[in-house]
Amino acid sequence: MKHIYLILLFPINIILGQQIFINEVCTANDTVALDSNYNYSDWIEIYNASNVDLDISGYFLSDNDNKPEKWQFPANVVVPANGYL
Repeated sequence: MKHIYLILLFPINIILGQQIFINEVCTANDTVALDSNYNYSDWIEIYNASNVDLDISGYFLSDNDNKPEKWQFPANVVVPANGYL
């Protein structure tokens, strides 16, 4: 079983009061959506329940407890207010 972790590495005063969720997870994508390299990669959907756009640059995803910083969101990745990424 795969585990996906969203690890917040921002100062606590930036994330207090924010509402961001991993809304959907696909860990065995064989036919659903092609990525930009024409592969069926695993994917997640993130939902921002707050009324402000949230920049998640610097957040990390991992499926390995020993490598919590396995994949980092690149710069300027914004989840729109009450929206999805």
